[in-house]
Amino acid sequence: MVSNIVSNNGTEFKNLDLLSFFQKEGITHLVTSPYTPQQNHIAERGNRTTVNKARCLLKESGLPLSYWAKAVNTAVYLENLTPNSSILFEKPFKRWHNKQPSLNHLHPFGCQAIVYNSYINGKFSDRGVKGVFLGYGEGHRSFRILDMEKGNVIISHHVKFDNNIFPYKENPPLNYFS
Repeated sequence: MVSNIVSNNGTEFKNLDLLSFFQKEGITHLVTSPYTPQQNHIAERGNRTTVNKARCLLKESGLPLSYWAKAVNTAVYLENLTPNSSILFEKPFKRWHNKQPSLNHLHPFGCQAIVYNSYINGKFSDRGVKGVFLGYGEGHRSFRILDMEKGNVIISHHVKFDNNIFPYKENPPLNYFS
């Protein structure tokens, strides 16, 4: 049972629906002082871990910083499949769904992906769209693929991956920690 929630003074935490929910559930809402993230050190440490993972995903994939949000989403997705010391080394996924997660669908962030093209314009048109893997779809078993030609993101389950090719990576990283 949750007894306290600590947040900053953001407007997203100052709405009547949320405050009445806290009151109804007996949850105390604690607010940090302005510009003092150290008062919410547990959440801030978790954020730092996630951002570090996202930075590594971007670095290894060769994708530009403009894809940081996709990297963060993928880092969180992977964290939910990974044992966590704060819950006795259980996987968050197992806690929520009461079963072990399948890892068969995992692929390296930024690897090459070919999405099945269902819009066929003739016998000799391409049957696939070349893209880059940007993460996992929400709520269903699907993948987010950047269409390299058009620049848009396609969400599909019908994808073939080459886990060893990274289209955006020109050279291997010289410094993994920068």
